[in-house]
Amino acid sequence: MGYRSDVGFIFYPDKEEDFPVMKLWLDENMPGTTKDEDGYCLLDKYVYDGHLPYIQYGAEDVKWYEGYPEIAAVEEAIDQFIKLFCAEDSHTPCHYEHVRIGEEAEDIETWFSNDCKWRMHVRREIVVD
Repeated sequence: MGYRSDVGFIFYPDKEEDFPVMKLWLDENMPGTTKDEDGYCLLDKYVYDGHLPYIQYGAEDVKWYEGYPEIAAVEEAIDQFIKLFCAEDSHTPCHYEHVRIGEEAEDIETWFSNDCKWRMHVRREIVVD
């Protein structure tokens, strides 16, 4: 079975007018958002293009291991995004936030770009089905 996690990350521009450039780059470079021959898609994608637009990716109950090729490809795309859009000298400044929640209650990791707006957070709740 293996250890499983829920992961989520969002990308958003400093200025709303930069959203199309950021979105185009992510559309062309973020792997894991298309279905394979078995109909499996690693990442769900949600685009909000209203006020304060963002693009959100996520996966539930996934083996998020660095050694897996599909995970490494996503992390490489994120690294490239950070270099291009999150650097202080970027002409299109954008932000990035990432949360991974593991199976164990205390296993929560967060990563974020400098000067992010803290739009992503973890909320624990009790639910009765």
